Amino acid sequence: MVPGTAIVIGGLIWYHNRRKNEQIRLNRSEYLVLEIQVPAYCVGSIIGKGGEAIKR
Repeated sequence: MVPGTAIVIGGLIWYHNRRKNEQIRLNRSEYLVLEIQVPAYCVGSIIGKGGEAIKR
């Protein structure tokens, strides 16, 4: 799978889970973990791909 596609799919899943969490009002700490983990993963993968491009 293309990294860009993975990021888009990850973003959609995160957004969908976020909407669901808002409706159900799940555990606040779980919500915060999602808020922190997913964007950090996306940013990390973007930086990683940029680093690979620079090395080449």
